[in-house]
Amino acid sequence: MLVALENARRVFLVDIDDYLSIEQEMLTIKRKSIPIARLEQYEVDQATGIIDYRRNILEDLK
Repeated sequence: MLVALENARRVFLVDIDDYLSIEQEMLTIKRKSIPIARLEQYEVDQATGIIDYRRNILEDLK
């Protein structure tokens, strides 16, 4: 699942199971949003301005 934070200009490629787990955690503590710090491990490198989804997905599968 791709999570894009336009204001922060950051994109995260999060496994759906991980995302649902994080979402459940936030609901449990009655928080309406996911802190960026919680997503940082999933951040996609955008150094070139182009997101290489295929490369990031393949790296994630290793």
